[in-house]
Amino acid sequence: MNEEKAEIVGVTMNSSPCFSFGKRLVEEVKRRRRDVIFVAGGHHATFLYPEILRNGFDYVVLGEGEETFTDLVNTLQVQGDISKVKGISYIEEDKIVRNPPRPYVEKLDALPLPAFDLLEKELYKADILESGAYISTMETARGCPYNCEYCSVTAMWGHRWRFKSVERILTELEILKSLGYKWIFIVDDNFIIPEILEERKRLFQEVRRRNLDSLNWIVQMRADIVVKMPSLIGMAAKAGLRIAFIGIESGSNEVLRRMRKGISTKIISKAIRILHKNGVLVFGGFMIGAPYEDKKQIDISIKYAKQLTRKGLDAAQFTIYTPFQGQDHFINLC
Repeated sequence: MNEEKAEIVGVTMNSSPCFSFGKRLVEEVKRRRRDVIFVAGGHHATFLYPEILRNGFDYVVLGEGEETFTDLVNTLQVQGDISKVKGISYIEEDKIVRNPPRPYVEKLDALPLPAFDLLEKELYKADILESGAYISTMETARGCPYNCEYCSVTAMWGHRWRFKSVERILTELEILKSLGYKWIFIVDDNFIIPEILEERKRLFQEVRRRNLDSLNWIVQMRADIVVKMPSLIGMAAKAGLRIAFIGIESGSNEVLRRMRKGISTKIISKAIRILHKNGVLVFGGFMIGAPYEDKKQIDISIKYAKQLTRKGLDAAQFTIYTPFQGQDHFINLC
Protein backbone atom coordinates (compact mmCIF):
# COMPACT_ATOMS: atom_id res chain seq x y z
CA MET A 1 0.00 0.00 0.00
CA ASN A 2 2.81 2.44 0.90
CA GLU A 3 4.82 1.47 -2.16
CA GLU A 4 1.93 1.96 -4.54
CA LYS A 5 0.79 5.16 -2.84
CA ALA A 6 -2.86 4.29 -3.27
CA GLU A 7 -5.29 7.12 -2.66
CA ILE A 8 -8.55 5.14 -2.79
CA VAL A 9 -9.03 1.46 -1.91
CA GLY A 10 -12.19 -0.45 -2.80
CA VAL A 11 -13.13 -3.55 -0.80
CA THR A 12 -15.87 -5.92 -1.95
CA MET A 13 -17.98 -7.54 0.78
CA ASN A 14 -20.31 -9.99 -0.92
CA SER A 15 -20.82 -11.97 2.27
CA SER A 16 -20.52 -11.35 6.00
CA PRO A 17 -17.18 -13.20 6.48
CA CYS A 18 -15.57 -10.57 4.22
CA PHE A 19 -16.33 -7.88 6.80
CA SER A 20 -13.73 -8.99 9.33
CA PHE A 21 -11.02 -8.95 6.65
CA GLY A 22 -12.09 -5.51 5.45
CA LYS A 23 -12.12 -4.13 8.97
CA ARG A 24 -8.59 -5.44 9.65
CA LEU A 25 -7.37 -4.04 6.35
CA VAL A 26 -8.68 -0.56 7.14
CA GLU A 27 -7.16 -0.60 10.62
CA GLU A 28 -3.76 -1.76 9.39
CA VAL A 29 -3.50 0.69 6.50
CA LYS A 30 -4.84 3.72 8.37
CA ARG A 31 -2.33 3.07 11.12
CA ARG A 32 0.32 3.93 8.56
CA ARG A 33 -1.53 6.31 6.25
CA ARG A 34 -4.54 8.21 7.50
CA ASP A 35 -5.15 9.82 4.12
CA VAL A 36 -6.16 6.62 2.29
CA ILE A 37 -9.87 6.63 1.42
CA PHE A 38 -11.64 3.29 1.86
CA VAL A 39 -14.79 2.40 -0.06
CA ALA A 40 -16.85 -0.76 0.57
CA GLY A 41 -19.31 -2.42 -1.79
CA GLY A 42 -21.19 -5.69 -2.25
CA HIS A 43 -24.14 -7.40 -0.53
CA HIS A 44 -22.95 -7.09 3.06
CA ALA A 45 -21.90 -3.47 2.66
CA THR A 46 -25.13 -2.54 0.88
CA PHE A 47 -27.44 -3.94 3.54
CA LEU A 48 -25.36 -3.13 6.63
CA TYR A 49 -23.77 0.13 5.59
CA PRO A 50 -24.05 1.81 9.05
CA GLU A 51 -21.89 -0.94 10.56
CA ILE A 52 -19.35 -0.58 7.75
CA LEU A 53 -19.07 3.17 8.16
CA ARG A 54 -18.65 2.91 11.93
CA ASN A 55 -15.67 0.60 11.41
CA GLY A 56 -13.32 2.81 9.47
CA PHE A 57 -14.72 2.92 5.95
CA ASP A 58 -15.22 6.36 4.45
CA TYR A 59 -17.89 5.49 1.88
CA VAL A 60 -20.20 2.62 0.98
CA VAL A 61 -21.39 1.98 -2.55
CA LEU A 62 -24.98 0.71 -2.35
CA GLY A 63 -26.01 -1.87 -4.93
CA GLU A 64 -24.40 -1.98 -8.37
CA GLY A 65 -21.03 -0.33 -8.29
CA GLU A 66 -19.78 0.41 -11.79
CA GLU A 67 -21.39 3.83 -12.31
CA THR A 68 -21.55 4.79 -8.64
CA PHE A 69 -17.90 4.06 -7.85
CA THR A 70 -16.76 5.91 -10.99
CA ASP A 71 -18.90 8.92 -10.06
CA LEU A 72 -17.56 8.87 -6.50
CA VAL A 73 -13.90 8.72 -7.59
CA ASN A 74 -14.37 11.51 -10.13
CA THR A 75 -16.11 13.67 -7.53
CA LEU A 76 -13.38 13.11 -4.95
CA GLN A 77 -10.67 13.97 -7.47
CA VAL A 78 -12.10 17.42 -8.08
CA GLN A 79 -13.25 17.85 -4.46
CA GLY A 80 -16.81 18.07 -5.70
CA ASP A 81 -20.12 17.83 -3.87
CA ILE A 82 -20.43 14.30 -2.45
CA SER A 83 -24.11 14.84 -1.71
CA LYS A 84 -24.74 14.79 -5.46
CA VAL A 85 -23.35 11.26 -5.91
CA LYS A 86 -26.29 8.85 -6.09
CA GLY A 87 -26.05 5.42 -4.48
CA ILE A 88 -23.56 6.04 -1.68
CA SER A 89 -23.57 6.37 2.09
CA TYR A 90 -21.08 8.16 4.35
CA ILE A 91 -20.75 9.89 7.71
CA GLU A 92 -21.14 13.64 7.96
CA GLU A 93 -20.98 15.43 11.31
CA ASP A 94 -21.33 12.12 13.16
CA LYS A 95 -24.51 11.31 11.25
CA ILE A 96 -24.88 8.56 8.66
CA VAL A 97 -26.02 9.98 5.34
CA ARG A 98 -27.62 7.87 2.63
CA ASN A 99 -27.87 9.63 -0.73
CA PRO A 100 -30.74 8.90 -3.15
CA PRO A 101 -30.41 5.52 -4.92
CA ARG A 102 -28.89 5.14 -8.36
CA PRO A 103 -31.05 3.40 -10.99
CA TYR A 104 -29.97 -0.05 -12.13
CA VAL A 105 -27.83 -0.31 -15.25
CA GLU A 106 -30.45 -1.17 -17.85
CA LYS A 107 -28.16 -2.02 -20.78
CA LEU A 108 -25.33 -4.20 -19.53
CA ASP A 109 -23.58 -3.93 -22.91
CA ALA A 110 -22.91 -0.28 -22.08
CA LEU A 111 -20.53 -1.34 -19.31
CA PRO A 112 -16.84 -1.58 -20.29
CA LEU A 113 -15.45 -5.02 -21.09
CA PRO A 114 -13.98 -6.64 -17.96
CA ALA A 115 -10.19 -6.26 -17.85
CA PHE A 116 -9.59 -10.01 -17.83
CA ASP A 117 -5.99 -9.42 -18.93
CA LEU A 118 -5.17 -7.68 -15.64
CA LEU A 119 -5.87 -10.82 -13.60
CA GLU A 120 -3.00 -13.05 -12.55
CA LYS A 121 -4.13 -16.20 -14.30
CA GLU A 122 -1.77 -18.40 -12.26
CA LEU A 123 -3.89 -17.70 -9.18
CA TYR A 124 -6.93 -19.33 -10.78
CA LYS A 125 -5.87 -22.89 -11.48
CA ALA A 126 -8.66 -25.43 -11.80
CA ASP A 127 -6.76 -28.68 -11.30
CA ILE A 128 -9.75 -30.16 -9.49
CA LEU A 129 -11.66 -29.85 -12.78
CA GLU A 130 -8.84 -30.53 -15.22
CA SER A 131 -5.08 -30.76 -14.72
CA GLY A 132 -3.30 -27.59 -15.78
CA ALA A 133 -6.51 -25.70 -16.60
CA TYR A 134 -7.46 -22.19 -15.50
CA ILE A 135 -10.89 -20.85 -14.56
CA SER A 136 -12.46 -17.40 -14.83
CA THR A 137 -15.81 -15.94 -13.90
CA MET A 138 -18.17 -14.26 -16.34
CA GLU A 139 -21.55 -12.54 -16.16
CA THR A 140 -24.26 -12.62 -18.82
CA ALA A 141 -27.27 -11.33 -16.85
CA ARG A 142 -28.37 -9.71 -13.58
CA GLY A 143 -31.49 -9.78 -11.44
CA CYS A 144 -34.13 -12.40 -10.67
CA PRO A 145 -37.95 -12.23 -10.67
CA TYR A 146 -38.37 -15.20 -8.32
CA ASN A 147 -39.16 -14.75 -4.65
CA CYS A 148 -37.32 -17.44 -2.65
CA GLU A 149 -37.53 -16.36 0.97
CA TYR A 150 -33.93 -17.26 1.84
CA CYS A 151 -32.32 -15.25 -0.97
CA SER A 152 -30.88 -11.71 -1.07
CA VAL A 153 -30.33 -11.64 -4.84
CA THR A 154 -33.47 -9.69 -5.67
CA ALA A 155 -32.79 -7.15 -2.92
CA MET A 156 -29.34 -6.54 -4.41
CA TRP A 157 -29.87 -6.84 -8.18
CA GLY A 158 -33.59 -6.22 -8.65
CA HIS A 159 -36.72 -8.27 -9.34
CA ARG A 160 -36.31 -8.55 -13.08
CA TRP A 161 -33.64 -9.76 -15.46
CA ARG A 162 -31.25 -7.56 -17.39
CA PHE A 163 -29.08 -9.13 -20.07
CA LYS A 164 -25.94 -8.84 -22.12
CA SER A 165 -26.38 -9.35 -25.85
CA VAL A 166 -25.23 -12.50 -27.62
CA GLU A 167 -22.51 -10.49 -29.38
CA ARG A 168 -21.19 -9.11 -26.09
CA ILE A 169 -21.11 -12.58 -24.50
CA LEU A 170 -19.26 -14.03 -27.49
CA THR A 171 -16.71 -11.23 -27.34
CA GLU A 172 -15.98 -11.97 -23.68
CA LEU A 173 -15.70 -15.70 -24.37
CA GLU A 174 -13.26 -15.04 -27.20
CA ILE A 175 -11.11 -12.87 -24.92
CA LEU A 176 -11.04 -15.53 -22.21
CA LYS A 177 -10.11 -18.23 -24.70
CA SER A 178 -7.29 -16.09 -26.12
CA LEU A 179 -5.94 -15.60 -22.59
CA GLY A 180 -5.72 -19.35 -22.07
CA TYR A 181 -8.71 -19.99 -19.81
CA LYS A 182 -10.46 -23.31 -20.30
CA TRP A 183 -13.20 -23.22 -17.65
CA ILE A 184 -15.75 -20.44 -17.18
CA PHE A 185 -18.01 -20.07 -14.16
CA ILE A 186 -21.01 -18.06 -15.33
CA VAL A 187 -22.17 -16.25 -12.21
CA ASP A 188 -25.77 -15.56 -13.33
CA ASP A 189 -28.20 -16.82 -10.71
CA ASN A 190 -30.30 -18.31 -13.53
CA PHE A 191 -28.39 -19.00 -16.74
CA ILE A 192 -31.26 -20.32 -18.87
CA ILE A 193 -34.54 -18.43 -18.64
CA PRO A 194 -37.72 -18.32 -20.78
CA GLU A 195 -37.52 -14.60 -21.55
CA ILE A 196 -34.43 -14.95 -23.74
CA LEU A 197 -34.96 -18.43 -25.12
CA GLU A 198 -34.17 -17.49 -28.74
CA GLU A 199 -31.09 -15.48 -27.69
CA ARG A 200 -29.73 -18.46 -25.74
CA LYS A 201 -30.33 -20.75 -28.73
CA ARG A 202 -28.40 -18.35 -30.95
CA LEU A 203 -25.63 -18.10 -28.36
CA PHE A 204 -25.17 -21.87 -28.28
CA GLN A 205 -25.18 -22.05 -32.07
CA GLU A 206 -22.64 -19.24 -32.41
CA VAL A 207 -20.37 -20.73 -29.76
CA ARG A 208 -20.04 -23.87 -31.86
CA ARG A 209 -19.73 -21.99 -35.15
CA ARG A 210 -16.88 -19.87 -33.76
CA ASN A 211 -15.10 -22.89 -32.24
CA LEU A 212 -15.61 -21.64 -28.70
CA ASP A 213 -17.07 -24.96 -27.55
CA SER A 214 -13.64 -25.96 -26.24
CA LEU A 215 -14.47 -23.73 -23.27
CA ASN A 216 -16.19 -25.57 -20.41
CA TRP A 217 -19.03 -23.83 -18.58
CA ILE A 218 -20.22 -24.09 -15.00
CA VAL A 219 -23.67 -22.55 -14.56
CA GLN A 220 -26.50 -22.18 -12.05
CA MET A 221 -30.03 -23.15 -13.09
CA ARG A 222 -33.50 -23.76 -11.71
CA ALA A 223 -34.86 -27.30 -11.91
CA ASP A 224 -38.20 -26.22 -13.38
CA ILE A 225 -36.49 -24.42 -16.27
CA VAL A 226 -34.50 -27.57 -17.09
CA VAL A 227 -37.70 -29.62 -17.18
CA LYS A 228 -39.50 -27.09 -19.40
CA MET A 229 -36.61 -26.84 -21.88
CA PRO A 230 -34.89 -30.21 -22.24
CA SER A 231 -33.94 -29.59 -25.88
CA LEU A 232 -32.16 -26.38 -24.90
CA ILE A 233 -30.14 -28.30 -22.32
CA GLY A 234 -28.93 -30.54 -25.13
CA MET A 235 -27.85 -27.50 -27.15
CA ALA A 236 -26.09 -26.01 -24.13
CA ALA A 237 -24.20 -29.24 -23.46
CA LYS A 238 -22.93 -29.35 -27.04
CA ALA A 239 -21.81 -25.71 -26.67
CA GLY A 240 -19.76 -26.35 -23.53
CA LEU A 241 -22.05 -26.79 -20.54
CA ARG A 242 -20.23 -29.29 -18.29
CA ILE A 243 -21.42 -28.64 -14.71
CA ALA A 244 -24.79 -27.36 -13.49
CA PHE A 245 -25.52 -26.24 -9.95
CA ILE A 246 -29.16 -26.85 -9.04
CA GLY A 247 -30.64 -25.33 -5.89
CA ILE A 248 -32.48 -28.37 -4.53
CA GLU A 249 -32.66 -26.97 -0.97
CA SER A 250 -34.84 -29.72 0.55
CA GLY A 251 -36.30 -33.18 0.02
CA SER A 252 -39.51 -32.07 1.75
CA ASN A 253 -42.19 -30.52 -0.45
CA GLU A 254 -43.57 -28.71 2.59
CA VAL A 255 -40.22 -27.06 3.25
CA LEU A 256 -39.89 -26.14 -0.43
CA ARG A 257 -43.32 -24.53 -0.25
CA ARG A 258 -42.35 -22.49 2.82
CA MET A 259 -39.17 -21.45 1.06
CA ARG A 260 -41.32 -20.12 -1.81
CA LYS A 261 -39.12 -22.12 -4.14
CA GLY A 262 -41.85 -22.80 -6.70
CA ILE A 263 -40.71 -26.36 -7.44
CA SER A 264 -41.35 -29.88 -6.13
CA THR A 265 -39.18 -32.93 -5.55
CA LYS A 266 -40.76 -34.52 -8.62
CA ILE A 267 -39.56 -31.65 -10.79
CA ILE A 268 -36.09 -31.75 -9.23
CA SER A 269 -35.74 -35.48 -9.90
CA LYS A 270 -36.76 -35.02 -13.52
CA ALA A 271 -34.35 -32.13 -14.02
CA ILE A 272 -31.42 -34.16 -12.73
CA ARG A 273 -32.25 -37.01 -15.08
CA ILE A 274 -32.35 -34.60 -18.04
CA LEU A 275 -28.99 -33.04 -17.18
CA HIS A 276 -27.39 -36.43 -16.58
CA LYS A 277 -28.73 -37.76 -19.88
CA ASN A 278 -27.02 -34.85 -21.65
CA GLY A 279 -23.67 -35.57 -20.02
CA VAL A 280 -23.80 -32.62 -17.61
CA LEU A 281 -22.36 -33.13 -14.14
CA VAL A 282 -24.98 -32.14 -11.56
CA PHE A 283 -24.07 -30.43 -8.30
CA GLY A 284 -27.04 -30.15 -5.92
CA GLY A 285 -27.30 -27.63 -3.12
CA PHE A 286 -29.27 -28.44 0.06
CA MET A 287 -29.98 -26.25 3.09
CA ILE A 288 -30.80 -27.57 6.52
CA GLY A 289 -31.94 -25.79 9.66
CA ALA A 290 -34.59 -23.40 8.34
CA PRO A 291 -36.72 -21.88 11.14
CA TYR A 292 -39.75 -23.86 9.95
CA GLU A 293 -37.92 -27.17 9.41
CA ASP A 294 -37.79 -30.04 11.90
CA LYS A 295 -35.41 -33.01 12.28
CA LYS A 296 -37.73 -35.33 10.40
CA GLN A 297 -37.67 -33.06 7.37
CA ILE A 298 -33.87 -32.83 7.55
CA ASP A 299 -33.69 -36.64 7.55
CA ILE A 300 -35.99 -36.65 4.52
CA SER A 301 -33.56 -34.34 2.69
CA ILE A 302 -30.58 -36.59 3.44
CA LYS A 303 -32.51 -39.65 2.23
CA TYR A 304 -33.65 -37.76 -0.86
CA ALA A 305 -30.06 -36.77 -1.72
CA LYS A 306 -29.04 -40.42 -1.63
CA GLN A 307 -31.95 -41.31 -3.90
CA LEU A 308 -30.94 -38.62 -6.38
CA THR A 309 -27.44 -40.08 -6.75
CA ARG A 310 -29.11 -43.02 -8.46
CA LYS A 311 -30.80 -40.65 -10.90
CA GLY A 312 -27.71 -38.72 -11.93
CA LEU A 313 -26.81 -36.39 -9.05
CA ASP A 314 -23.01 -36.30 -8.96
CA ALA A 315 -22.48 -34.32 -5.75
CA ALA A 316 -24.61 -32.93 -2.93
CA GLN A 317 -23.69 -29.97 -0.77
CA PHE A 318 -25.38 -29.46 2.61
CA THR A 319 -25.11 -26.01 4.18
CA ILE A 320 -26.64 -24.53 7.32
CA TYR A 321 -29.54 -22.16 6.69
CA THR A 322 -28.06 -18.78 7.60
CA PRO A 323 -29.94 -15.44 7.64
CA PHE A 324 -28.04 -13.15 5.27
CA GLN A 325 -28.47 -9.44 4.69
CA GLY A 326 -31.39 -8.63 2.40
CA GLN A 327 -33.09 -11.94 3.20
CA ASP A 328 -36.57 -12.08 4.77
CA HIS A 329 -35.54 -13.82 7.98
CA PHE A 330 -32.55 -11.53 8.53
CA ILE A 331 -34.83 -8.52 8.21
CA ASN A 332 -37.33 -10.07 10.64
CA LEU A 333 -34.61 -10.90 13.15
CA CYS A 334 -33.40 -7.31 13.03
